[in-house]
Amino acid sequence: MKSLLQIENLSIKFNTFDGEISALKNINITIKQGDSIGIVGETGSGKSVTAKTIMGLLPRPPAEITTGKVFFENRDLLRLKDREMRQLRGNDIAIIFQDPMTYLNPVLKVGTQLIDVLRAHKETGNFSDKSSYSDMKNFAISTLKQVRLPNAGMLFEYYPHQLSGGMRQRVLIAMALLGRPKLLIADEPTTALDVTVQAEIVHLLKELSDELNISFLFISHDLGLISSVCRYVHVMFRGEIVESGPTERVFNKPQHRYTKGLVSCRPSILNNPIRLKTIDKNVLDGITDEKTDAELNSKFKNQESVENFSTKTSNVLPQHPKEKITENVLSVQNLSKTFTVTSLDGKTVIHHALRGVSLELERGRSLGIVGESGSGKSTLLKIILKLLDFQSGYVFYDGQNLAGLTGKKLKAFRKKVQPVFQDPHSSLNPRMTLLRSISEPLLLHTTLRGHELQKRVIELLESVDLSKNFLYRYPHELSGGQKQRVCVARAISLNPSMLILDEPTSALDVSVQAQVLNLIKDLQEYFKFTLVMVTHDLPVVSFMCDDLIVMKDGQIVETGNVDNVVRRPSEQYTKKLIDSVI
Repeated sequence: MKSLLQIENLSIKFNTFDGEISALKNINITIKQGDSIGIVGETGSGKSVTAKTIMGLLPRPPAEITTGKVFFENRDLLRLKDREMRQLRGNDIAIIFQDPMTYLNPVLKVGTQLIDVLRAHKETGNFSDKSSYSDMKNFAISTLKQVRLPNAGMLFEYYPHQLSGGMRQRVLIAMALLGRPKLLIADEPTTALDVTVQAEIVHLLKELSDELNISFLFISHDLGLISSVCRYVHVMFRGEIVESGPTERVFNKPQHRYTKGLVSCRPSILNNPIRLKTIDKNVLDGITDEKTDAELNSKFKNQESVENFSTKTSNVLPQHPKEKITENVLSVQNLSKTFTVTSLDGKTVIHHALRGVSLELERGRSLGIVGESGSGKSTLLKIILKLLDFQSGYVFYDGQNLAGLTGKKLKAFRKKVQPVFQDPHSSLNPRMTLLRSISEPLLLHTTLRGHELQKRVIELLESVDLSKNFLYRYPHELSGGQKQRVCVARAISLNPSMLILDEPTSALDVSVQAQVLNLIKDLQEYFKFTLVMVTHDLPVVSFMCDDLIVMKDGQIVETGNVDNVVRRPSEQYTKKLIDSVI
């Protein structure tokens, strides 16, 4: 196979107010016709900078290319004029971005946006200035069919918000294919999608590569995605490629310490350790050892005690599963919830979000809730948090019927049950320092003020491995993992008896995910709160939770101990979810 893209000794730096930052250091990558190459690494490793350089989308300044060349079909992309680059972009080289809702215009129909792309790239040879709207529409619909979208003609008239996450991602793929590119760059194409949708997208991209002879460059922090799609992989760390080779060899027999760390950070669906290993990025001396009991007790020594506080200094991390506690803290009985929605043709439709859901959760245990989008997971959480009303059934927390909670009783309930949401950036006020953000629940529910309040916030930051130097920082000055740690610190500030997590690590790097999961597990072991986690990531549930509920179409289709459900699923739907894990 002949080389389609060659990156030779590429080095890029950014000029900032704090000085120069080296983003890429002597990068060398070769992609052949019809090949699939992966770039794996964490946030800040240089993956996206590499993609933007290929696409000619790198802002210059502040970026400055110091050395190197990027050849596409023997043409140096770095020397092309803007007009020449526009002709290549979308026609010969296309990109699939991570978040479809960010890149699809919410006020334009899907079909309108596809036609706009065709009009912008008439140089493809498929169309000319004389091409009719009907011809372009037929071509766009055929491309939608090509990415396996059902009822493509109807979807052509839909708005982005009327499609599911997987369907929106397929629309972005179709949009990238309109110009029939030779090279397709996929930047985190399956982040935050359900496991079954992820498997479908991966299968689709494999088929397109074979059918259209397209070369793929996959950029991801998801090692499972890279290992299932790519023939060859490059591992990036701090702007450098630290290891390259055939995917199977790199992931099964990694040579570099950083690669070994990435591979060992991932939770698995079976046989997880008590704690996940993490990477010591400061010295890269390998994988850090599990923390000792003394270290964990020292870490939380300044925290206020809670009702179920354990004074033991040993066995901070007992063997999984935990000792059985018979008292139920949460009881849901025959819960049903419906939504009334209006369809595209103006008809009123009753959507059954929950149908007779019942569950019991014992104090101090961890419950995982999994299922595809639309299965009712988030609706159930909102009802438990008393953020949503319901039509029938009962929800009891600590023996109290949530339907009757008002006034002071409702305020007391809010103090006991705290959520951590999926997107930490949206959960934090961008105009508030971390001191103000974490102080909010303390000001509302406690009498702490002044120096005592600040002291408590510092203790909370230290409990999530952040120093007091973060007190006066704003959210935009933090990484994704640090933001999620702040959200956890705020959630535990009132010593809740139940913590509810909604996809807490879906968009985090594997090593940051390991740190956050270890942190939550440490906190639970020390404070003995009950945990409810909603996620589509079965390995995370397997690592974190004692019990598992599988939901489909608003109903619980299977429930039981995590190990039993994962090892011996009784329902076909559960088997499908497990088989879809990449």
